[in-house]
Amino acid sequence: MVRYNKVIELLEQDKPVFCSGLVWNGNVDDMTFVGDADYDMVIVEMEHQGFSFNDLRTMLQFLMNRKKVSEKGSLQADPAPFVRVPPNFRERNQWVLKQALDAGVYGLVLPHLDNVEDAQAAVTAARYPQVPGVADFEPEGERGWW
Repeated sequence: MVRYNKVIELLEQDKPVFCSGLVWNGNVDDMTFVGDADYDMVIVEMEHQGFSFNDLRTMLQFLMNRKKVSEKGSLQADPAPFVRVPPNFRERNQWVLKQALDAGVYGLVLPHLDNVEDAQAAVTAARYPQVPGVADFEPEGERGWW
């Protein structure tokens, strides 16, 4: 099964995942080079420099290699964009995770995730809440459209 997130697909197949080095948020030149290379994923650095969701959205446009999409015949991101968010997760700044995912990244790198409770809170923050009494496929939300 082809997944939108290439990293999940490779991990399910017990295959290695190759990642570029960190790309500073806002550096569209490096993002273009990474998009043309054969990496499976890229991590956009927002923890130590460049906390701007507008820059992140712009960079994601430069990551997409339209020729690769056409040749592949799939909308699977190649490479899959991940972002390292600024707050230590123990701070529970869940809005940052939601905004990063809404910008279009496929995964999150969470600094200082220290325990199971923090990991569970991160998963909860990364998903839209289920409306009581509604079937599991609702609400789709913006992240479901990417």
